[in-house]
Amino acid sequence: MRRIRIVLVRAVAACLCLHLTALSLRAAPILVDTFSQPPGGQAVTSGPLTGTLPSVTGLGVLGTRDVSYTGTNASTGNTFRTGVLQESLAVNDPSLPGRLALSTFDSAVQVNLKYSGFGTLDLTGMGTLDLIFNTIFDKGAGASFDVTVTLTTGSGTRSGTLSAPVSFAPLGGTLSIPLSSLTGPGNLATVNQIQINLNDNGTPSAGADFAIDAIQFAAIPEPASLAAWGFVGLAGAWYGRRRLRRKQEA
Repeated sequence: MRRIRIVLVRAVAACLCLHLTALSLRAAPILVDTFSQPPGGQAVTSGPLTGTLPSVTGLGVLGTRDVSYTGTNASTGNTFRTGVLQESLAVNDPSLPGRLALSTFDSAVQVNLKYSGFGTLDLTGMGTLDLIFNTIFDKGAGASFDVTVTLTTGSGTRSGTLSAPVSFAPLGGTLSIPLSSLTGPGNLATVNQIQINLNDNGTPSAGADFAIDAIQFAAIPEPASLAAWGFVGLAGAWYGRRRLRRKQEA
């Protein structure tokens, strides 16, 4: 019995070492944008609210960021969260630093983010593209929106669309788009442009406000780590059954 315990302790210790090694080797997330640039921010606060914000290259931005915006209810004199049901867009605005903020996401509104000029990016070790929301405030009921991701590579494009309810994370949360869900001939090892489209999909709503803190690619969970803890679980179950059997025989 003592020998069995020693073997189990050694097995658990070995699995812990394997788990820690796997964590150290696991690919770190790749930050696409933290929306901390440009200094002083960018904002579309007067109509027409259709056009392109100036390009941004700098700390916290993967390559160069371009933002285009389309809203059919454009009006003048409108700023984010004024309570006026008209669209507006801000990036790193002094009132909302380090965020992309959109007010009144309805009426065929679309925000297009494009990242390029970063050379070639290898995403073969990444599992998801994550949009990390700070907050989403739904003014209507049952509203939802579409997120379309298009990766341009040296051998074509890969793209896919995920629909999400506006209320999926009212106090903030992460919306993850699995890279495995993207289709097309593009090679994830040679990505040279990233495009993300946030599009109102026509669901009834009085409008929604949201703010995004960051966009990143997250790594695939390490299989060796999962296998190690699976072994620990099996060993523990075997030991427990052995003890129970001995008690029943006694």
